[in-house]
Amino acid sequence: MTTIPLKTDEAAARVVAAFEEAALPGTAAGESLELDRAAVQAVRSARHVPGVLGQFPIGQLELLLQRCVQRLEARPGERDLRVLAWDAL
Repeated sequence: MTTIPLKTDEAAARVVAAFEEAALPGTAAGESLELDRAAVQAVRSARHVPGVLGQFPIGQLELLLQRCVQRLEARPGERDLRVLAWDAL
């Protein structure tokens, strides 16, 4: 899994770009999942940084949660998808 350290504005922009690419209709399902995982992990690892969530457009976070729910509906028994959804929340 790719990780994106979230210590600079550039890193935050990379996370936003990952969210955007994951949401594109032409992005393969597996690639979208990996992009979301990397982005969510970056945000989780920087949760101690004041205002970290404010660096991301609320619409991107909403789309992330929609993708998580859609994946869970399609494959309800997959633990890693549940973990990703909880981490995203």
